[in-house]
Amino acid sequence: MTQSILVQVRHEMFERLTECDLAFHKRYRHGETASLFLMDVDQLQGAFIDSADRLFMQPVRLCVGIGLMVMLSWQLTLCVLVVLILAGVFIHATGKRMEARFRAVSEKRAEVQGHLVEYLSTVIVARSLAVNA
Repeated sequence: MTQSILVQVRHEMFERLTECDLAFHKRYRHGETASLFLMDVDQLQGAFIDSADRLFMQPVRLCVGIGLMVMLSWQLTLCVLVVLILAGVFIHATGKRMEARFRAVSEKRAEVQGHLVEYLSTVIVARSLAVNA
């Protein structure tokens, strides 16, 4: 099911790319666009899998774990929950910073890939013209 959704998303994105006007294609390098296209759909796939796990399995694990902890010691359970809440706040803040950095690195990588693709296509054209001359 997930694969068919991703195929549909890729197809729709490809249709949108082919319908873009010439100004769009002049503004963005082909390699950069291709890299972002592929990376974004791969990130969607990871998000689908993570969402399914979070929606179905994590609540079950949480309830069973807390139930067992309370049965063993409610005082220790209270201490653990306080520590987990504080750790969760710290991890969430750190994750947001890492996400912003990852996005910047991904955009820079796409830009470099775009330059490389354009350079290689230019080299091929130049060499073919040199051979024909």
